[in-house]
Amino acid sequence: MQHAVPHAALPTRASRARRVIVLLLVTILATATALLASPATPTSAATQTLKPTTVVANGAPWRYLSSATAPAANWKTLTTGWTVANAPFGRGINTGTISTRLPTVTPKAPLSSYFRKSFTINGAIPAKTTVTTWADDGVVVWVNGREVGRSNVATGSVTNKTYATKAPPSGAARATPVTFTVPASALVAGHNVLAVQVISN
Repeated sequence: MQHAVPHAALPTRASRARRVIVLLLVTILATATALLASPATPTSAATQTLKPTTVVANGAPWRYLSSATAPAANWKTLTTGWTVANAPFGRGINTGTISTRLPTVTPKAPLSSYFRKSFTINGAIPAKTTVTTWADDGVVVWVNGREVGRSNVATGSVTNKTYATKAPPSGAARATPVTFTVPASALVAGHNVLAVQVISN
């Protein structure tokens, strides 16, 4: 079931310059399972600090699609196709600092833009993995095809015609990033795919 916010509840495209901005940072915490299973004493295991490692950094290259046509049904797990460019991405005015300006789509910009990024986990699955992002207006994040979080998007299925539930200004979106925890069960050793849909009312 699609959940969409009526046009009347949101600024119109004519009255508000549309902005699409996405920034993602994926951080993993070295596996605690391996630490606790090691021969170390309970005291050393409890006091040792685990060092976070960033696997998808700000400014990394992403595959993206900004089109009036919806992507293929399996877009969240594909690893080829689409244009490659560096994040952060933006469109419109007052975007702040961006690396890639999304192309103009006529006659009007699409509600959703789509992004994919492959990353590798070497060795054991991390004890904790987080995705930190901000987007104007709504964002949904998947890892290997499994949803791990959404912000300003109603529950239920999401399509290329779904509206965000809020339309924060770009500055407000930047000032309030959101962080999602990725379940260990969503990850695999080796190749993984992070997929993002950004909705801009």
